[in-house]
Amino acid sequence: MSLKSRIRKLVRNDFCVYWPPRGSSDAGLKYGEPEEISCRWVDGEEEMVGMAQRTYAVKATVTVEVDLAVGGLLWHDRLENWKYSFRAPSEAEGGFEIKEFKKLPDRKNRDFYRKALLGSPKRG
Repeated sequence: MSLKSRIRKLVRNDFCVYWPPRGSSDAGLKYGEPEEISCRWVDGEEEMVGMAQRTYAVKATVTVEVDLAVGGLLWHDRLENWKYSFRAPSEAEGGFEIKEFKKLPDRKNRDFYRKALLGSPKRG
């Protein structure tokens, strides 16, 4: 069984909504249009040291089939259930910022294992 088929089997029954980062303004952070992606979402609390040697709390680990950008937001549900089409979710509503994204190739460098580590979103 190839890595791609194993990942498809792993992520086929769960969904999340992804808001890609689009920069910031005086009003706060901006995000692009939301899109629904298949995933495997595992809640859990642990501390990690990020790229800038800052410690942050990991709230969830998410395995996906597509590339995600650090700074984007993920929400664990279906897009049709998000009632606020004009904005991205806050942490209180279940939205988490992608703090780190890992993309590991298979032995032949054809398929990839993609994992996002989520933490509290930045404010303002």
